[in-house]
Amino acid sequence: SQTLFTTQTPAITNARDGSGVNYELGMSFTSTVTGQITAIRFWKASSESGAHTGKIWSSSGTLLASVTFTGETASGWQQQALAAPLSIAANTTYIVSVNTGNAYYVFTDNGLAAQITNQNLRSVVGTNGRYGTTGQFPTGSYQARNYFRDIVFSAGTTYSLSGTISPAASGAGATVTLSGAASATVTADASGAYTFTGLANGSYTVTPSKSGFTFSPVNASATINNANVTGLDFTAAAVSQ
Repeated sequence: SQTLFTTQTPAITNARDGSGVNYELGMSFTSTVTGQITAIRFWKASSESGAHTGKIWSSSGTLLASVTFTGETASGWQQQALAAPLSIAANTTYIVSVNTGNAYYVFTDNGLAAQITNQNLRSVVGTNGRYGTTGQFPTGSYQARNYFRDIVFSAGTTYSLSGTISPAASGAGATVTLSGAASATVTADASGAYTFTGLANGSYTVTPSKSGFTFSPVNASATINNANVTGLDFTAAAVSQ
């Protein structure tokens, strides 16, 4: 398993902006590979108490996973496993957040101004060090603060999806588009063969196109479930002039 933060510690502990002023504090991150988030973690200030809920959001603010922390220690890193691992795509931005408990929190100013990397995980440079209303998608950012919100990540096995467009002379050079759980475009080779790689489990649709040709079927659907998918074949026919 991987975490983004390893030896980093907050410069400021036990900060607060007034009695009863609580926030949803978070961080934007990506992974270079597909995989699963298995737990959420955050650094707890020694003066902090109260209930904490960790959340994973899409970049557009859709809540993807949530978990309530139990058995917390007095301070330092707290970690809580998700009820079920959350699969994430490669090179896609997500946000992890945890609310403050009784107004106290930790931070390092400009802690996310430069990208932090560890194994497959990457912080996002730009609008990062997220804050907002407790329980809601955090959209604010101030001085690229690192609020020490993090995840536990396990890199996952990826799979391929492939097929052939025949006859080869007609299929060669065709554009093949992938949609669904991931988006990509490849060009069929001289034999009319195509392959999409690096795919996670999920549902996909493949659609071929080439000027002057129609295809049967028009598109094909497939579900990857812990195995490569082959045989998504098409037949190309020249359009009559």
